Amino acid sequence: MRPRILLRTHYQADEPRLIIAIVTERCSSPTESRSEEAIAAALERWARKNNYTVSTPAVVYAVDNARHLGLLDNSNRWTASGLALAFLHRLLPPSSGAESRLLTSVEERLYLKLYLAGNGALVIKFAKWLIERGSTTDEQLRKESIIEHLMIEALDEYLSLTTGIRERTAIRKERDRLGRAEYAASTKRHKRYPLLTTMLRLRLLQQRDESGGHEMLKPDTNGRLAAISRAIPDVDTLERLIRANKLQETLDVEMREYARLDLPTNEKPPTLLLHAYAFAMDVGMQACPISYLDDVLDAFFPASPAGRSPSAEKMLEPIHKEKPGEVRFHVDRRGQRAFVLISEKAIEHLKNTAV
Repeated sequence: MRPRILLRTHYQADEPRLIIAIVTERCSSPTESRSEEAIAAALERWARKNNYTVSTPAVVYAVDNARHLGLLDNSNRWTASGLALAFLHRLLPPSSGAESRLLTSVEERLYLKLYLAGNGALVIKFAKWLIERGSTTDEQLRKESIIEHLMIEALDEYLSLTTGIRERTAIRKERDRLGRAEYAASTKRHKRYPLLTTMLRLRLLQQRDESGGHEMLKPDTNGRLAAISRAIPDVDTLERLIRANKLQETLDVEMREYARLDLPTNEKPPTLLLHAYAFAMDVGMQACPISYLDDVLDAFFPASPAGRSPSAEKMLEPIHKEKPGEVRFHVDRRGQRAFVLISEKAIEHLKNTAV
């Protein structure tokens, strides 16, 4: 069991737009393996061109975080989720100027799921701590090493859940390392900033300057952070939801009252599925990942208490059942349907159903 905590922290390396740019700006490839150094160099060039303040270590950390969050695989090719973010960026590009650093509503939905899958253990620990206290300041977080202690608490929870000897040894080693670490006051913000920046970008926190120069942090006024804390109260719940593939559905139902209602589409699910499929084929995929299509559909069509978002497999299954040669599913090593190829005839059929 891998602890869902980002350990490669750097105050410049966890800006969501910077990480997303690794796929949206073609610093990496959907089909070809590239070295971490080549991707980092391309990202650094893009960042400087777009007025991001970055250092070389920051972009290297950003590439590592992109892998940890599931945008890149171990060969640094796009994953299904990376492909989905690239498609969303192509379909609905962000605003220009300073507003471009903010995530669009569909990017935000997908990125929140990915961020909780990668760093959720620390998010829920910090959320519970902050909600109980009501507010905190940058000074308090620095002096009391709050986030550093919460990381250790999260690793302790993983130790109680993990049974594998190798995994327990790795978690205990990391826990002991963090417990012994003595960060200078000047570097503690350096360690905290990534968590806070991303939570602000995801509209989970609100921030304002207080008299005396201390930045006050509070849970967001819309109750999104509280909703997450209710839905995912501990690490065990987080792990169970992810294993059952229920994380997005649970967030949609619990956060429905607080989510944006301006999801920018009038398209029906079959039309969106076809646009997403065409994009995957355009970038050179040999077959389209089904989880990619589901990520796109989830981003545009939130689940409700009455049911989950539209499913790509369910939409394609009737055509496959009637004409297996027109919609061909391919399975992974576990025998699960993982990829699909759709013929021109099936595409025309789906277009007609969307009218």
